[in-house]
Amino acid sequence: MCQHSTEITARIKLEDNTKTVADGGLWYEEALPAETILSGIAVITPVKTIKHNDTEIAGALKVLTEKTLQFGGKATVGRGMCQVQLV
Repeated sequence: MCQHSTEITARIKLEDNTKTVADGGLWYEEALPAETILSGIAVITPVKTIKHNDTEIAGALKVLTEKTLQFGGKATVGRGMCQVQLV
């Protein structure tokens, strides 16, 4: 999966005045394809030190489904935009 399904982009940083490659200015970035679906499990368990009931916690998790979230870096170029769905 990592070798064949990950988007790998070569990036180059140029010197402003000479427009040549800066020292150490070649690197690769890996990203998941745009239509990737990640899944996991969220479990609500009681915690003695926190006074919240299950309904309040479930409501807080539901708020996440109403927004587009950004995970990881590269937010300025639109990377990491995600939507959470609770099933």
